[in-house]
Amino acid sequence: MSRMRAESPQPITLQPILRTPSKRRRQDRGSDGDSKPVSGSPVKKARTPRRVPAIPSLEELDAANREQEKEWEAEWYAWVVCHLWRKDKNFRHPRGTHTIYWRNAMNSFSVKEGELDTLPYQELPNQYNRSNPIRSYKREDVRVLACRKHAMLAGLHKHGLSERELLRRGEILAKKRQLTRCEEHPDSKALVPPTPITSTPTSPSFPVPTTHPDTWQTPIWQGDRIVGSQTTIQSDPEEEEDICDYHEWEHQTHS
Repeated sequence: MSRMRAESPQPITLQPILRTPSKRRRQDRGSDGDSKPVSGSPVKKARTPRRVPAIPSLEELDAANREQEKEWEAEWYAWVVCHLWRKDKNFRHPRGTHTIYWRNAMNSFSVKEGELDTLPYQELPNQYNRSNPIRSYKREDVRVLACRKHAMLAGLHKHGLSERELLRRGEILAKKRQLTRCEEHPDSKALVPPTPITSTPTSPSFPVPTTHPDTWQTPIWQGDRIVGSQTTIQSDPEEEEDICDYHEWEHQTHS
C-alpha cells in the first residue's frame, strides 16, 4: 500500500487591511499638500511703495481756513455768553472814570452791541426816549474787549499766550480792523480812526476826565512840561442833544 505524500502547506498571503484615515489626518494631509516646500533661503516680501500724500488744492485750503475761522468765532461767542454782565440799574462809574457812550464804543473799537453786554455800564436819562436810556461804558473796558475779541477771532487764544501778550497782539489786529472800516466808509462821520500804535506814548499823561463822561482835559506839552490844557469832547453827533439832559440829571443827583 502506497503511502500518501503529505502536501506542503502553501504560504498564505494576507491582504493589507485598508483603513479610512481619520478626519484630523485628512485635514493634516490636505494642509501638507497645500504647503509650499521651504527653501534654504528666506523669501523676501515685496516692499509696498510708500504713498506720497496728495498736496491740497487752494480751494481745499480755503475751505479748511473758513472752517477754522468758524470754530474760533463760535468760541468767541461762547466766551461772550459766559461773561454777560448782570444788569444793575444802580451801577455808577467811580468819579473821574474815562467813559464812552455805547454808540461811540461800537464806532471806535469795532465791537457789537451784544458784545458790549459783557461790560458794566451806567444808565443816563434820554430825553427823547425815556424807555431807552443812554449807556455809558468805561473806555478802557471797551478797548480791552476789542483786543480780546480780535485775538480770539484770529485763534491766538490757542497758542498758550499770557493774558498781557494776548491783548497786546489783539490790539494790533483790532486797530487794523478799525482802519479797514474807516477806509471802506470814507464819508462816515461816526467812525473814529484808530490811534497809531507806538512804542512810547505820545503824551506823558493820560487825559483827565471832567464831569461829562465824554469830555476830558488833554494836557498840552511843550518839551518836558505842561503849558496848558485843551478840552476834548467825544460824543456821537446824533447824541449831542443828550448832553443838556445829562447835566440836568447830574444836577438833580447831586442836589
